[in-house]
Amino acid sequence: MYLVDTNCHLDSEFFDVDRDEVVERARIAGGKRIIIPAIRFKNIPKVLALTEQYGGVYAAVGIYPRYCMDWQAPDIGQFRQAARHKRVVAIGEIGLDYSWNNRCSPKLQQRVFAEQLKLAADLDLPVIVHNFQSYTDCLQLIAESTLMGRQRIGVLHHFTADYDTVRRAMELGLLPKLRRSYHLQEREEIAEITTENATRLYHLK
Repeated sequence: MYLVDTNCHLDSEFFDVDRDEVVERARIAGGKRIIIPAIRFKNIPKVLALTEQYGGVYAAVGIYPRYCMDWQAPDIGQFRQAARHKRVVAIGEIGLDYSWNNRCSPKLQQRVFAEQLKLAADLDLPVIVHNFQSYTDCLQLIAESTLMGRQRIGVLHHFTADYDTVRRAMELGLLPKLRRSYHLQEREEIAEITTENATRLYHLK
């Protein structure tokens, strides 16, 4: 068995000084598959280049909810083309972030999120979803999307909701990446439900 990091920002400038060592340490620790989300249009070329440079490294492309102003009509064709790259395995990191300091309005975030969910369905790709203080709207938009009914929907990144919301997400076919504590019985039930792993979800080789 090996580990899959479904949300590693390896393209960050913070890794420019020791990126080779970071990738090697991850492999030694069992992390043999890494997915880098390109969260803005300008990040895409660097992310795709890294997937060519390192074995076991894949990409996701998407517009992060804090950068929704990037989602402009002239760029969407470029985005769709990038999503067809052979090393792109998901649309992400997309979603909703209702932080008080997010300059993108909830209405704009919801529109951009919905359009990217449709793109993922069109391209038959799973999604990597960021959500913060937006669980109800986030799950509702996914439930209303054309992704529903597919075997591969995606992962909920940065998920700190209560247990009932976790169960609701799983019922929709999503895999939560949990960031809070649960009671033992809840943890055991969550572990039992999440039998599908990231390797199968993203068709990694």
